[in-house]
Amino acid sequence: MRLIAGAAISAVILGIGLRGVGAEPTAAVVHSLPPTSGALALSLLVAGLALATAGIAIWKARRAHAELRRLSRGLDAALASLDARAKSADAERLLLEERLRTEIDTIALRGASASLAPLQADIIPYPAISAKRKGDKPDPADAVEIALARVLADDELELSLEPIVSVSRNAGVAFEVHVCLELNGVTHHIHRLSAAGRHVERQAFEKAVVLRAAEVARRRLGGKDDRAPLHCPVSEELLLNATACAEIAALVTMQPALADQIVISVPAHLLIASTGAVAAGIDTLSASGLGFAAEGWDKPAAGIRLLRDRGTVALKAEAGRLLDRQKARRGSASGAEMVAAAKADGLAIVARGIRNDEDAIELLDLGIDLMMGPHFAKPKRLRPEPAKASRALADAQAG
Repeated sequence: MRLIAGAAISAVILGIGLRGVGAEPTAAVVHSLPPTSGALALSLLVAGLALATAGIAIWKARRAHAELRRLSRGLDAALASLDARAKSADAERLLLEERLRTEIDTIALRGASASLAPLQADIIPYPAISAKRKGDKPDPADAVEIALARVLADDELELSLEPIVSVSRNAGVAFEVHVCLELNGVTHHIHRLSAAGRHVERQAFEKAVVLRAAEVARRRLGGKDDRAPLHCPVSEELLLNATACAEIAALVTMQPALADQIVISVPAHLLIASTGAVAAGIDTLSASGLGFAAEGWDKPAAGIRLLRDRGTVALKAEAGRLLDRQKARRGSASGAEMVAAAKADGLAIVARGIRNDEDAIELLDLGIDLMMGPHFAKPKRLRPEPAKASRALADAQAG
């Protein structure tokens, strides 16, 4: 570009010099010059064309530069707008998380202040018990079971209730039932008995828990419009006992309102049994109007519909399982798939074992509203009524 411009300028200077001698003399000179003068004239013509080309090129370059500057300014404005929107979205997200943490903290303050040791399914959380005599080292499990056997024999079973919290409603909407036992100054909240227990029959214990929960539901909880269902954990042993299932079903049949206030919490794999004594026990309880809560699900999401067909109203799973932090069986549903399938089939989702705000917020993002665990409240002892569980059945039979 610079070479062309230089040639053009040189040509202009030469042309000006030639014009200075006049037109006629110039013509005379051209005619009188030797043949090389024609080449000079041709050079002048070429120089003029180069000047014109250079002018056009310069005009186009300036136009392209102006367009580039305009595009650059537009791009800068778009980037600034995008950055402002991103900062605004981050601020809104942080505000929402802060509000959620505030609500969760408020719920936690409504419950007990102390943290709760993790409750494992199918075990009793036994704290260490000091020996009373030198050389005497009793087995803590035996000590708790012996004390529990005595309580059952005397019909003095006491319950403790752990709230199932609705985060959106900022309130407890149901309760997980435990048995409360005081031993040597230590309070035990027993969720389930171990299958290896030696001093207490598991099915007898679970039947007593359901009957006592029914008594509590009749005497302490509100009506159908203001109810908070009690979730009673049972195992295969209770379902295998036809007599125990029939007794519970008879109580609920004679007091139909109990069907809305008692939920039988069962391992999910038992609820999909289609034949055998377990299925018969489930059918007996279901025929009385009782609903079930399925604990855990390690199969494909499509199978959740089978739970609904057996009378299941809620699906319970550990927070780590729902957030895909726990190793799952091959082919089992992911947390998001479980939530979607349960909602599609009309089942409530209860996340268990919530220990911090981060877990609660992630579960809310997943679409889960019902939660329970040490982050919210520990089981609280429920003072017994004067009437015993055995009287509840007698009262029901009396009308």
